[in-house]
Amino acid sequence: MAARLAVHVVGPLQPYRDGFAEAMRLEGYAEGPVELHSHLLAHLSRWLLERGLGPGDLTPPVLEEFFAGRRTRRRWLATTRAAQPLLRYLRAMGAAPEEAEQPPVTAADEMVGAFGNWLVCDRGLAAASVELYVRWARHLTARWWQDGGVVPENLDPAAIIALVRDEVERLAAPSARNLLSALRSFLRFLYVTGRTSQPLVAAVPAAAVWRGPQLPRAVPRPVAEDLLGSCDQATPGGRRDLAVLRLLLRLGLRAGEVAGLELDSIDWRAGEIVVEGKSRRPERLPLPVDVGEAITAYLRDGRPRVTGRGCSSRRGRPTERSRATACALSSTAPAIAAACPASVRTGSGTRLGPRHCEQEPLCPRWPSSSGTAASTRRKHTPRSTTARCASSP
Repeated sequence: MAARLAVHVVGPLQPYRDGFAEAMRLEGYAEGPVELHSHLLAHLSRWLLERGLGPGDLTPPVLEEFFAGRRTRRRWLATTRAAQPLLRYLRAMGAAPEEAEQPPVTAADEMVGAFGNWLVCDRGLAAASVELYVRWARHLTARWWQDGGVVPENLDPAAIIALVRDEVERLAAPSARNLLSALRSFLRFLYVTGRTSQPLVAAVPAAAVWRGPQLPRAVPRPVAEDLLGSCDQATPGGRRDLAVLRLLLRLGLRAGEVAGLELDSIDWRAGEIVVEGKSRRPERLPLPVDVGEAITAYLRDGRPRVTGRGCSSRRGRPTERSRATACALSSTAPAIAAACPASVRTGSGTRLGPRHCEQEPLCPRWPSSSGTAASTRRKHTPRSTTARCASSP
């Protein structure tokens, strides 16, 4: 049973402290977020007590007033969106009023909805990215067309630059970069769907990003070997971690690509593996012998009996990190955290050959279906690669 939180709560929300924390744990939240949201509950409860209000008065205007004051003192959990877990619990307990009826759909709402569908169907973005971009698009449409009349054809570079200047003044650097990415995607959507007659993406300025004096180096071979040797192959979890790490190190896959592998992704007869990368484009890569042996060992003696077709499965609590992730973030392998799974693609992996590596490849090249290792190179952009190895002349 989970230990009781030491967060002191006074006011009308005090009876709901322990029940709210337990409900968050049941939803899969880790102890850190549970404690942060419990502090938010304590702050809101004191605020309600000072004004003589109760949980039944938690309407959108009241919450806006509370968070407006909270933002002057704190930067974490400082928007009304942060109160959604608490509101869900209070409504389930019958303490908070039900959510008000949604206002009628406007032309801006229809455009934002079409933008979200375009991101999913045409661009293949993940759900979290779609949610982020749609939220920024809703904000942008509210800024551009405050009177409700949506006229994308009236947009011009001057209006876009003016909006960016106003927004970046109040945003932190990470939020500003998210805004610019969403803005470019939204402007691209307006053009390809015929809502604007000219592309306006070039009018969006680039975010200033200051990086270190040098790029992270490739993963040294001893670090990679130690990382592989740390997997206890006598346990199902160790066999799974070994297969995951070999996929990361040998093929340079991204973490999401490894997690998305299914049994049907592997063509054992042809010795190939099909990976769905960014934008859900399938790519066929050769399957090295050691990687295939690690996957086979896990599938035969490690993978639990489940109804799904996924190769890997999560063990333990929903909030528990896998050993592979823990290894990647450990202090004994700092280069892995920065380079795997991005720079390993051009670092200690062997697909690009020794010329692109600072260290000797983990093993010799394997033949591809076309007879050359160069044909198996995967296309990527600078945005998809956080670090690269320095090429020798």
